[in-house]
Amino acid sequence: MKVAISYEGWRKVGKDRFELACKNTVCGIDATTDFMNKKEAHIASIYNTDEIEMRIFNSDGATWIQNLHVDDTVQFQLDPFHVRQAVIRKVSDKNARAQINKFIDELKTIC
Repeated sequence: MKVAISYEGWRKVGKDRFELACKNTVCGIDATTDFMNKKEAHIASIYNTDEIEMRIFNSDGATWIQNLHVDDTVQFQLDPFHVRQAVIRKVSDKNARAQINKFIDELKTIC
């Protein structure tokens, strides 16, 4: 199953709570190309895609996502869960792992 969620940003809904702004979802069990076409058609039905300046593909880093057609508006990144998971899998030293996670947390407050 493939799922794509598009949104325009975040909206504060409580002291430490946020929700996605203008959230839209597409899902299916389509082949990659068919799913991409479905996703792009859905986005184009909502937005003028010629005016989109930046797209961020936030994912688990699956190969099918990395192989998608990209243009100069697209940036790929791992979602926060999968960043932490990669640190656990790739860094065996617990102290180093803790330091990396500390740096990640500090970056979140800067950005």
